[in-house]
Amino acid sequence: MAQSNLALLYENRVDLDGVTLSGGSWQTGSLGLANLRTPYLAEVARSMSTAVADTQFVCNLPQPYSIGGIALGPTDLRPSALVRFRSYADSSMAALVDDSGFIALPGSTVDQTTLAWEDPGFWEGITQEFDDVGKGIGKGATFIYVLPVRVTAATIKVEIFDPGNPVGYFDIGRFFVSRTWRPTYNYDEQGNSLDFEAITDQEDGRSGTTYYNARAMRRTFKFGFSYLPTSEYREIYQIAVRSGIHNQIMVVPNPGDPSTYLREAFFGTLGQPPSLRRMSTPYIATEFVSRESL
Repeated sequence: MAQSNLALLYENRVDLDGVTLSGGSWQTGSLGLANLRTPYLAEVARSMSTAVADTQFVCNLPQPYSIGGIALGPTDLRPSALVRFRSYADSSMAALVDDSGFIALPGSTVDQTTLAWEDPGFWEGITQEFDDVGKGIGKGATFIYVLPVRVTAATIKVEIFDPGNPVGYFDIGRFFVSRTWRPTYNYDEQGNSLDFEAITDQEDGRSGTTYYNARAMRRTFKFGFSYLPTSEYREIYQIAVRSGIHNQIMVVPNPGDPSTYLREAFFGTLGQPPSLRRMSTPYIATEFVSRESL
């Protein structure tokens, strides 16, 4: 599938003071809906059931803000699950400015004979691209919606549809409503890389035997641009100063390709702020390093 321009979600509006999350039916305390506002993906919000009436919620921002992307996850939803994001200009939800429609997780058709019988794809005829991402902290299916155009919204309503899930509840790690940068040109073919960092602890015993304490793999995506128009300077500057190395972003290297979509996209932080270099021609150059949050 043809490469589509990278999307970088940054400056999460859900993290602002004065944001409220309400609606549906969710656990309280350590599994409350407020956990969607923390950057720690293991601190999940848990629904009381899988009923559609229980698994919705409304996010009210303190004032209208420009938004270009929405992300929800990681979740323990099944491959057949759907979500819907509706954005409104007002807190009364009278002025609809964007409707994502029903969003399914990206996936691809596979030969069922290559799957184990307990794999959901064996019965449903498909596999979703979180099937090999693994389980554990920071892992699972994430729904990502890049709006066709930026809108100004004060309220976002989220609906989750997976009523037959046998677990009996849903866990969600993070909610993202943010600015989104779509560069004029895509990142360079040379120099970009998806790298993997093993954070498993290992220790050698006195006999020389190596012992392992298995932990997750962390993904890092490096990408750069040799030529971008100077009109991009201001937004790259904003990404650097507003994200720092601590505020979360989400990078989606190829939003248009369902075969790699969720293997490459992740919540993370900037491993280092992007550089900005002016060229002799009216262009700029820059590089990014994004590091996965676990």
